[in-house]
Amino acid sequence: MIALPAILIAQATKQGASLQPTSALPARVPYRLISGIVTLEASIASGKPIRSALDTGLTTCIASEKLAEAARMTRLDAQLLQAPLGPLTVTTSSPINLRIGSAMFSSVPMSIGDVGSQISSDRSLEWPELWIGLPVLMSCAIVLDPTDSSATLIDSGAPPPRGSRLISIEVRDGRIEAPVILNGKGPESWTVSTATPGTVVSSRLAKLIQPKVENLRDVKTSSGRMVRIGASKFEDLRLGSVKINGVTAVVPATDGPEVAGVIGTDVLLRHVVYINCAKRQMALAPRRAQRGQN
Repeated sequence: MIALPAILIAQATKQGASLQPTSALPARVPYRLISGIVTLEASIASGKPIRSALDTGLTTCIASEKLAEAARMTRLDAQLLQAPLGPLTVTTSSPINLRIGSAMFSSVPMSIGDVGSQISSDRSLEWPELWIGLPVLMSCAIVLDPTDSSATLIDSGAPPPRGSRLISIEVRDGRIEAPVILNGKGPESWTVSTATPGTVVSSRLAKLIQPKVENLRDVKTSSGRMVRIGASKFEDLRLGSVKINGVTAVVPATDGPEVAGVIGTDVLLRHVVYINCAKRQMALAPRRAQRGQN
């Protein structure tokens, strides 16, 4: 079952001061794309590496109930978080130390909750046990290279990849947002999410453009509401100054609840992606030619 982003959020958390990695950067690790979600291995303190989601649209870091029990994490207050795939009910916890490759991050804000079961009714999927969000991303820049499926954490002062085009971003309510123009309509700020498999058109632009929508169906959101969605292909999506052709996106029904726009991995990973929250910059560079290609 599909959950749409940012529908009827009751509360959004505020992001505190950014962390500083306690070990030298850069740190390069492989990533895997699982169900459209960028995942990599990370570990809590000196624990074993576990498959973790990297989510540029998440306000905090979240450990599953199973992981929290194994790590003996402290439970504090219940909260409702805003996330790209819908509102999440979590319990705040004490900060932890987090390692990604050779990079160690100290005092990372952490919450506890089963993300997968809240955003999808498909029990056959194996969801990551740890979701890494903005607290870590505020402390360094990251480069995702789909050519070799690598994620590289670099110092915030490091330049973007050669040949990239810069896009100004905002960090608003704990989410990374970038300006989007769709079929000449906009600009409008959409969430940039490395843990959302498909791009979602906002209700506002769907009403303005009135695209031809196919495969209409009713889905239940993570908040339990039913929303009618379909799919449409757009030939002119502009992310900042970068034009992206032939994007098939999820389109909400114009008479339903308001849905916020999201740029997902289907668009992002057509490029080498650079995200630098400290500088409020994002950049897209052409994918490098793989060996054997002309």
